[in-house]
Amino acid sequence: MASSPDVIVIGAGVLGLCTAAELAARGHAVTVIDPGSANASSIAAGMIAPALESLLEDVTAERAALLKRARDLWPDFAETHGLTLLREGADWRGPDSEAALVRLNALGFDARLTPIGLTTPEDWRIEVAAALKALARTPGLTVVRGQVVRLTGDARRWRVDANDGRVWFSPSVVLATGGPSPRLLRRSRRSAVS
Repeated sequence: MASSPDVIVIGAGVLGLCTAAELAARGHAVTVIDPGSANASSIAAGMIAPALESLLEDVTAERAALLKRARDLWPDFAETHGLTLLREGADWRGPDSEAALVRLNALGFDARLTPIGLTTPEDWRIEVAAALKALARTPGLTVVRGQVVRLTGDARRWRVDANDGRVWFSPSVVLATGGPSPRLLRRSRRSAVS
């Protein structure tokens, strides 16, 4: 038997469930398909870390500003979906703390030296396990356990096949698998995801 939600999200990590919850909150029927095994999100620290990511990835000022704007969307999102946002900052204990401080300040981040490194109030976090459970309970969102083995499509819709024979159809698919499955993508007939 086939199901036809408005949107199919493949992957129930933080990005997949955040996307699905936001779409469901806007009135779309969303099905999330996930094998249910541990993923990077389920074992991650839940960091929303524009400052330390900017430092570690040596980003441009424009990219750092984008990361800050993305972080600034979290308070409304967390309130809408009943998530606890912890604004406790983060510590850097890497090499050359003084150079790291100069770099963060040049990118527009607040930070200060500590006896063991530096600290910044710019980075926040969520409790990942609790957040994933809360997001999965969003009205209009259905999470199903399944392993997607084929993703095909034409001009009208996508077809998603699971290894147990279940099939879903939708005009829109979001791949939120963390790292796309080469086997899944090789079988796709469309080059872009709607």
